[in-house]
Amino acid sequence: MIISICLNEWLVVLIGGGLTVIAYFVVTIIYLVDSILSYYNQGISVDDNKITVYNGGFIKNTTVILKENLIAIEDITTSLRSKKGIYSYKIHFHTNALSNVVYVKVLDETIKNKLIGLLKF
Repeated sequence: MIISICLNEWLVVLIGGGLTVIAYFVVTIIYLVDSILSYYNQGISVDDNKITVYNGGFIKNTTVILKENLIAIEDITTSLRSKKGIYSYKIHFHTNALSNVVYVKVLDETIKNKLIGLLKF
């Protein structure tokens, strides 16, 4: 009788531990797929009077910034990324929402020049 109680407790511990490990791997895989999608869905389009920023993983976001609402473009590029021609920026803009900063992490030289050309001095 005592042996069957101990076996039942060990069985519960093994099943609970196994389910925890499986849940951890599922969450890790979901996070990894979201990161990959976020990298491939990132983009920017610069027109004469607006900037359109695309980003997001499973949930895709599109932010449109008009030229007159643009406040600043902050360069956050590291030296190793700039050597390879990859630039990162924080785009600050005026809005009524709580968030008024968009991060753009992958740019090339032509988009960098277009973004700087939109700023008013």
